[in-house]
This record gives sequence, structure tokens and C-alpha cells, in this order.
Amino acid sequence: MRTLSTAAWIIAVLGAFLLTGAGTASAEELPEAAVNVGIGTLRIGGLLQAGIDYRIGDESIGLTDPDQNAIAKDRYDLYEFVLRRARLNFGGHVVTSRIGYFLQAEFVEEVRLLDAELKFHYIPDTTIRIGRFLPNFTIFMPRSAADLYLIEYPLMLQNPHAAYYEALTGSSPAPAWTSPFGPWRQTGLAFAVRTKWIDADVGVFNGADNGDDYGDNNAGKDFLIAVAGRPYLRGMKLYAGLWYGMPLNEAASAAETSGGKFKEKDDTVAIFGGGIEYIADFGLRVFAEFYQREWQMADENADPDNITSMTGYGMAGFNLGTLTGVPVEFLARYDWLDPDTRNSDARGGKDDELTYITGGINYYIHGNNAMLSLNYIYRSERFEILKKSGEGTQNGLSNDEVKAQVQIAF
Repeated sequence: MRTLSTAAWIIAVLGAFLLTGAGTASAEELPEAAVNVGIGTLRIGGLLQAGIDYRIGDESIGLTDPDQNAIAKDRYDLYEFVLRRARLNFGGHVVTSRIGYFLQAEFVEEVRLLDAELKFHYIPDTTIRIGRFLPNFTIFMPRSAADLYLIEYPLMLQNPHAAYYEALTGSSPAPAWTSPFGPWRQTGLAFAVRTKWIDADVGVFNGADNGDDYGDNNAGKDFLIAVAGRPYLRGMKLYAGLWYGMPLNEAASAAETSGGKFKEKDDTVAIFGGGIEYIADFGLRVFAEFYQREWQMADENADPDNITSMTGYGMAGFNLGTLTGVPVEFLARYDWLDPDTRNSDARGGKDDELTYITGGINYYIHGNNAMLSLNYIYRSERFEILKKSGEGTQNGLSNDEVKAQVQIAF
């Protein structure tokens, strides 16, 4: 168990970490110029995020041996330096401004290609996108990771419930319905329309269950329809989106296959919802979204045969820079996720809701191109597990966290 003096020392270091920028003058505006290369243009960008993660709580979830019951366990990685992202991207035009491209790679732990997108601008107000990229679904998923305001994505775009499910049920791997609400990077084709008052996106993709792959594992495809409207109030956007997918159900397909002839059985998944974004000229930022997911299993005799999940968040921040000249922003976000609204033991427990509350402060040395961030994340889980001693039960885990981060984006 951590001592109070250790916690105070770490938090003091993190506070000093933020204050190091307090006397730093803002840099001059950086040019966004592309250079001519071959028969086109090239602009190089990148993102570096590094910092310290300090765990206020010292518990993780595990399984007892040999009974395989969920139990709270000690964590020994109390705090650690982290390299969160190290990315390079390349974009520009080829031959004409009507033909564009975007490539992005991640260099943390291993080098891997994130985005490889071709863009065509031959239809007025419309971009045809083909390749591998982030579909324009939800507010934060398609954004650059440099433009999140808080260090972590909203809970709806994370995947903590998968690990909890494995411990709560003793079943591994976790089923696909425990995946994030956002489909993340997809290989496919999309049409993006941008006008003064309305944006619209329509796309077809290999599928959310193949999010990090480049091919597909079934004939079913996923479809996107998303609309964003700009009302008369300056800085406001209203979002609505539908993601409809048909992921392969391997177990049902195997059960139906006979005589060596594969018979495909696909689940159906519908994710729908919307949200609001408001960025005011005087420094206020407000974001809120709510989504529901209906997952219908291909096997009608499966238990469960249908999963209803819901999630949402509300986020607000205020940047003092506009009114006072001090480039400091205070933010807060409330996240909620219920992976199974029907609360069945067969789906991982009757009380499986997650609630996160995040408070943050940013110091902008030069916008999000150079900034310091400090976040506190309070986590609450409703599931019941054994205490670390193995005697008696408790609700959730002691696993709050403080994160400090330096960001450079170019």
C-alpha cells in the first residue's frame, strides 16, 4: 500500500511539471507550408506525447486459483514514465490539388501503419476517401490525438470492460460486444460532403471487427451515415450518426458448416446516437454525446442472443487565454458506460456499469503544438468482486490515476 508521503511527493512533482511553462513566452506563429516534391506537394507532421502516470489506487482485477473467482489484486507499478504516442504523418497533393494523400505511422513499441488514405476532390463540396482511415463517426474519434483537450479519449472510445468481463466470467477472450463504441480505423470508401451549414458522411468498410486489419473475414460490410449541422449560433455543431455492421460470428458459422462447405453466419450491429459541440470565442468549450448499440447474435439460441449497450459523456472546459491572456485551461468530463443494460449474469454480472470523472488543466505554450497537461481520473465500477484478502466482497476497484503529459505536435 502506498504511503501518504509518497503520494504527496509524486503529486508535487506533477504540479511542478505543469508550472514549468508558467514563464514561457508564446512562440511566433508557425508556417504551414508544403514543399514541392516530384509531381506534387508534401507536408510533414508529427505528434509526440510523453509523461508520467501515477496510480492513486493500487488495485487491479484478477482471478482466484483454482476457483477462478474475480478478486482485487495488488498493483506494483505505482508510477511510471510513459511514451504515449510518437507519430509521423505525410500529406499533400499529386499532379493537381484535386488529388490528395495522407499517410501516418506510429513508432511506439513497434512501427505500424495507421493511415493510408487517398482523397479525390472532383465533386463540388465533396471529398472521396479511399484506403485506411478514421471514419467521421462520433465527435472525438476522427480527431487528431493532439486535439483531445484531456489526455484520454472519452470512455465510449476505450475498451476497459473487455478485461473486466474476462475476470468476472472466467471466460477468455472477451466477446466482440465488449469492444469500444467507435469502430476506429477502417479500410473502405467514404464520401465526405462539407457545406456552410451541413456536413454529411456516407461510407462502406470492411468492418469494425477487423479494425486493425487490411482485409476482411466475411462478405458482410459495415456502413456509415453521419450528419453534422451548424445552427445559427457561432461555434456550435450538432452531430447524429449511424453505424451498421455485420461482423462474422465464427462459432455460429462453424456450427452451420457441414460437408466441408463453409456457411457464413453474421451478427448484426447497429450503433446510433448523436451529440453537441460548442466552442465559444471567449474560451468556453462544451461537448456531449450519447450512443446506443444493439448487437444481435447470428445464433438465436445463443445466451445471450441480443445485447443492448449505452454510453455517454458530458465535457466542459474554459480557456483563460482569451479573457486574461493566461494560456491555461480547466476541464472536466463525466463518462458513463453500461455494456449490458439488461444486467444478466450470463453477460458478465448484474452490475457492470462504469463511471469515470476526469478533471484536467492544460498550459498552452503554443496552442496544442506545445502544451503541458495534468489530469486526475476517478474511476467507479459497480461490479462485485472478492477483497484482496479473499474474505468478503467489495464493489469495484481502487484504481484512480493521475496523468501528466508533455505534447509537441507539428
